[in-house]
Amino acid sequence: MRAWVLGVSAAFAIALAVTLAVTLVLLHDSGADGLNNAQCATAATASGDFFPSSSRLSADASTTGSTAALVEPSVAFSVTYNTTFKVVRTLPHLSGVPAKTYVLYQCGTTAPTADSDGTAFASGTQFFSVPVQKVATGLTVAIGFIEELGLRSSIDVVDPGAVHAPCWQEDEETGDMTGVDATANWNSAANAYDTVAAWATATTDFDLVITDRFNTAGSGTDKDVNFDASEAPLGMLDRLEYVKFLSLFYNMEAKANAYYADQVERWQYMRDRITYAQSNGRIASTYTCAWVEDQSYTSAGVSYVSFVVSFAQFEQDICTGAGLTTFIPSAAASGETTHSYSTMAAFHAAIANVNVIFDKTYFYTPSTTTKASVYAKLGFDQPSAAGIKALTSEGTILRMDKRVSDADPLLTHSSASEGLDWFESSFAHPALVLSDLSRLVWLDSVDGIDAPRAGCSRFFRDIKTDDAVVKTTAADCPVYDTARISGACDAQLDEQGITLDKLYGYNSPASMVPVTASFLIAFAVALMA
Repeated sequence: MRAWVLGVSAAFAIALAVTLAVTLVLLHDSGADGLNNAQCATAATASGDFFPSSSRLSADASTTGSTAALVEPSVAFSVTYNTTFKVVRTLPHLSGVPAKTYVLYQCGTTAPTADSDGTAFASGTQFFSVPVQKVATGLTVAIGFIEELGLRSSIDVVDPGAVHAPCWQEDEETGDMTGVDATANWNSAANAYDTVAAWATATTDFDLVITDRFNTAGSGTDKDVNFDASEAPLGMLDRLEYVKFLSLFYNMEAKANAYYADQVERWQYMRDRITYAQSNGRIASTYTCAWVEDQSYTSAGVSYVSFVVSFAQFEQDICTGAGLTTFIPSAAASGETTHSYSTMAAFHAAIANVNVIFDKTYFYTPSTTTKASVYAKLGFDQPSAAGIKALTSEGTILRMDKRVSDADPLLTHSSASEGLDWFESSFAHPALVLSDLSRLVWLDSVDGIDAPRAGCSRFFRDIKTDDAVVKTTAADCPVYDTARISGACDAQLDEQGITLDKLYGYNSPASMVPVTASFLIAFAVALMA
C-alpha cells in the first residue's frame, strides 16, 4: 500500500493540485458570491457584500464557510458577519477575564456605529480596518499561525528575545523586522504587565498589536488584541482554532478553514492508529502520564518546597491522543488544573506508578540542562525516588525543549534567551506533537518511523538518554522555509501513517492519507521545485 500511494503519478498530482489551486484563487479573487475582500472598497463597491459565505469561517472542521451570519467556531470566540464588517466577540471561557468585542470593517468603508440590527456595540469595543497590513507581536505563541497563513511579511516589529523561528531570527538580524525589547515588569495591583516605553513607542501607529489578557507586549492603545491560545481551559484543538481567530483580521478565513480541517484530520489520523494498535494488543493500553514541575523557591532566606502536577486540558489531550491516561491527583479539587506537594517524598509517592513524565521545570538555558540537572531538580537522584516507574525500563522522562533558539547576541536587546519551539509551533501543529510523542513512547524502534525531517518541528527530548538540545539559528531559515512550502512535514506524517497501517493491520477506508487541497498544492510545489 505504501508503494502504491507514493507511486501516484506526478503529472496527476500536479494537475489536480493546480486545478484546486486555480479554483481557490478564482473563488477568492472573484468573490464568488461577493466582492474580493483582499482589496479595499471603492465608491462603486462600498455597498457590496465583502463577507459572503465563501469568505466566512466554518463552524467546524469543514473547509466550507458558514452560510449563517453568526459563526461560533470555538469555545473562545464567535463572529457575526455583515456585508461590510464583522463583529468578533471573545467568549468568557477564562475565569475572571472580561469578554472583548472587536469590530473589523472592510478598508475603504466607514466604521459602523452600531450592529446591523441597530444594537449598540459594547463599551470598550475596538475597531480595525481590515485586512490589517502592519502588525507587531511580542508574543511567540502566534508565530506558528502567522507562518502557516503566510503572513510573516506583515510583521514589522517583534520582540526577538525568545523567538525560535529561524526565518524570524534572520529577518530581525537583517532589518526586515524591527526588534524591540518588550520585556515588562509585573504590576500585581493591575494584574497585568506594565507596558515598556520603547515597545509602546514603536507600535503606536500599527494596525494590530498581538498581546494577551495580561497586556504582555501590549502597546497601550486600542490596537491591542488578546491572543489567549495558551490558556489552561483550552484543549489542543481549541488552541488550533486560534488560526481562525487570527485569520479574521487578515480576511483569510478560507485559508484558515482549510488549514484547520487538515490539521484536525491529521491529529485524528495519528490518534486513531494508536487506539487501534492498543485494541489489538500491539502496544500497552495501561500506560499513564504526568506533567510535573519543580516550583520550589527561596525567599528571605526561607526555602519553600513545591512540586506541581498539572493536568490542563491540552495536556490531557496530548496524553489521550498518544494512548496514555493522564495522572490527576485524587486530592485535586474540582475545576483545578494543578496540584502541588510540599514534600519531595509525597511528590514521589504520588507519581510512583506513572510511566511517562513530562518535566516542565524552568531552566534559563535548556541547552545546558542535562539528565543530571533534571534529576537533581525533581529529586530523582534521591532514595525516595526508588520504584518510580518512569525511571525503569517501563517508563520515559521527557522535556519539551528539544529545539530552542540560539540566543544570538546580534539580537537587538540583551534579554535574548533560548526560546522553545514548543511555545511557538505546538499550537499550530498538534499532529506533529502527537507524532513526535508517539514516536518516543511507542515507535522509536519501528522501521519507517523516522525522526522529524530537517525543517520540521520536534518538541520532546528524552532525558533518560541525555538527549541533546538542538539550537536553531538564522542560517536555518532556508531549510525551514523549504519544509513549510513543500509540505515535507505533513508528507512525513502521511508516510508514518501508512507504516502504522502495515504494522498494525489497519485497513479501513479511512486509512488513506489525508487528501486536502492544501496538501496537494504543497505536494505539487515540491514536485515542480
